[in-house]
Order: sequence, then structure tokens, then C-alpha cells
Amino acid sequence: MKPKTKIQKRAEELSQTLLPLPRHIADKFDKETKRCNSKVYYAVLEQKKEFSVVRYFSFVKHKMKDNVCREFMQVWVSAHGNVVRAKQRFATCGYYDTFLMDSPMEVRTNRKNGYYNRLTDISYSKLFIRSRKAEKVICNYRENQFYLIGRNYVWLPDDLHVDTFPFIETILKQRPRVAELLLLNRLQFKQEIVKLAWKHGYLTEELDYNLWSDTVSMAERLHYDLRNPFYVCPMNLHTTHNLYALRLEREEEREERQRAAMKRMNDEQAEKYFENFIKKFIGFKVVNGSITIQPLKSIEEFKEEGEMMHHCVFACGYYKKPDTLILSAQVNGEHTETIEIDLKSFSIVQSRGVCNQPSEYHEEIKSLLLENMYKLKSLTKKAA
Repeated sequence: MKPKTKIQKRAEELSQTLLPLPRHIADKFDKETKRCNSKVYYAVLEQKKEFSVVRYFSFVKHKMKDNVCREFMQVWVSAHGNVVRAKQRFATCGYYDTFLMDSPMEVRTNRKNGYYNRLTDISYSKLFIRSRKAEKVICNYRENQFYLIGRNYVWLPDDLHVDTFPFIETILKQRPRVAELLLLNRLQFKQEIVKLAWKHGYLTEELDYNLWSDTVSMAERLHYDLRNPFYVCPMNLHTTHNLYALRLEREEEREERQRAAMKRMNDEQAEKYFENFIKKFIGFKVVNGSITIQPLKSIEEFKEEGEMMHHCVFACGYYKKPDTLILSAQVNGEHTETIEIDLKSFSIVQSRGVCNQPSEYHEEIKSLLLENMYKLKSLTKKAA
């Protein structure tokens, strides 16, 4: 939208004079980014005249080509705490971090896009300070979500405020770096486990918290007792991680075998049900000139019908549906349409040709079947 107030107009004017990101900051982005071909977000804090400016960048690290660094948002904070946001346009899709990179930086509100908040739901890896004066202002900015933890400013989304996790706050006062690592790996949601590990002196700055988080998660999935320090504080983290990964893989393979066995059992039960069901309709057949209509008599015929007609009569298990009879209509011996009959109302639910399209004999087949529907009623009554 167009700037309307004096402060918005002043911020837009100054934004035109902002210099491109310095090379040494881009090099720091590259150094901080561990994985290639993945998007990481950083923020840079600067002072521009009477404003403190937080500039937001997306950074993609590449091995074989140049890194891609784009600025997509700015937050201008005056000494009095007035705020102006300048953003690029958002793409009209379900992703909350997708911006139209060719769109200009314009003054915009911080409205939610459905469930997401475009500003606060993006997780920023680090804030780089280029002005100590700006740092004092931004710390008093009430919507700021960068918290000084240890030596670094850490971005905490709405659901990760330190105040809501008292035990993490206790660690923060005693071991700031450990608290920073716990928050960065989102371990504050596992406070009971963190308390147990802290009690046994397991949480150190040298611990690989990402690996530890994965290990604890696998122990939980394996239904181990996480009140026992033996599972929460392994002596050899790497060996335990690999052991749990192997056990979890075996457990998943066992569950997959069980699911396959259940499916086979279900298929066998369905086959027995269909064999008993189709007996009463074996003699049903309608012939009129070149058109022949008769039921599919076995599951193998369902499979052949689905393959020839390119529809889902077999894949969706129509032979399992209760009170349903599936008929095949052939013209001059060629499969033409597949028909579903509701045996409660004795009506045609659907009649589909190749790729679910009606054939040129569609109306003729339906009329012929409706004329002979009394035969199906008679067979159903006899079986009852």
C-alpha cells in the first residue's frame, strides 16, 4: 500500500538509500549455513538516521554455483517505538514463507495469512548486529522476538517465549549457552527429559543437542521409560543413536509385515464373502442382439475388468461392498461398460465405460438392464 503517515513516508524515503548487503555479512551467512540447497533466514540490524532497521534475508547455499541471497522484508523502528514494515508481496499459495522476489518493497501490515503469521512464523537462524545504538532501540521494541541468550541473539517464535518455560529460564541464568542450544533444537517442549538430564549433569556445551534430541525421540517411539537416566543420558551418544535407529528400523519392518499379513487376511475374508455372495447371481444374464450383460463372477475378473476399462472397480475393492452387484456389459464380445447395482433399491448407481467415460451404447445398456431388473429382484428373494 502507499505510505500515508509522515513516519511511513520517511521510512520509504530512507529505504531507497539503504546500501546492498556488505560482502563480509554475506560471507558470515555462508559460514553459518551448514546445509547446501536449503533456505535459511537471517536478520541484520542497522541504524539509518533516526531509525533502527531490521533487514530480513533468505539465503540458499550452493556448492556448484553462486549462493542466492535476497532481501524480502524490513522493519523500521523509531526512537519512540513507532514501527513501519516494508515487505515484498506474498505468493498466493499455502506456504507462509513464499515471496514474489520481483515485487517492490512496500509498506504493509503484519496480518496473518490464514493460520500463519508471515513475519513471526518464519524461523530466523541469527541476528547480525551492525549498530550498537540500534541494538538498544530494538531491545525495547515490544514485538521484537530476538532474545539475547549467551553471546548471541536467538529468534524465538510465538510459542517459544522463555517466560513460558520456567525451567529453561533457570538454565538460562546458570548456563546461557546450554539454554541457547536447548531452544535452538526446540527441546523446551521436553521439559521433564531436560530436567532429568540437567539433574544428572548431562547437559554441557559440548553435547550434540541435535543428535541427543533424535535419540530421545527414538527412545520414546520405542516405548522406553524416559524417566530412567539410562535411556535419557547415554554414555556413548553416537553408539546409542545408531543402536536405537537400527531397533526402530526393525520395529517398523515388523509392523509392516503385520500390516501385510492383516491385509492378506482381509483379502482372504473378502474373497470368501464374495464367493458366497455371487452364488445367487451366477445364472443372471441379459442378452439383446450384440449386447450381453452379466455379473463379474470372481475377484480375478474384477482385476481384468479394471485393467481393460482403466477404472478403479478392482483397486477400490468394489467386490467388498455390501448390497452391491457389479455387472459387465459387452458389445460383440468387447468390454464396453461396467455397471454398479444397489441391491436395496435395485437402481443403477453408475455405469462407466473406458476411463470412466460413457460409451456410445450407454443409454441402450441402461434401458436394457432396467427392463430386466425384475430378474435380479427375483434372484435376491429366492436367496433370502
